[in-house]
Amino acid sequence: MVVYEQAGRLHLFDPATETSEPLTIAIQADLPQTRPHYQSGRGFIRSAGLSPNGARAVFEARGEILTVPAKKGDVRNLTRTPDVHERFPAWSPDGKQIAYFSDA
Repeated sequence: MVVYEQAGRLHLFDPATETSEPLTIAIQADLPQTRPHYQSGRGFIRSAGLSPNGARAVFEARGEILTVPAKKGDVRNLTRTPDVHERFPAWSPDGKQIAYFSDA
């Protein structure tokens, strides 16, 4: 048997039958670090503010700007910038916008 690469894929060649077929390699691994997981940001909150109508709060945690509902609903990550740090979020007086500083 001979293994060779062609067009980015591995193939297995059998000299006895002169046939070739694609070779599939599957690696089984636990890799827990690649699984989605919950991580509390409680220890990373630096600044916070309540919206003018009190419906949502804004936080800076780990360099991201997040809003959280006062009662029920989902947390919203407004920035999603892993290589940039945003800081000091503040609501506009009408509650329609959030201003913050960024190191980008």
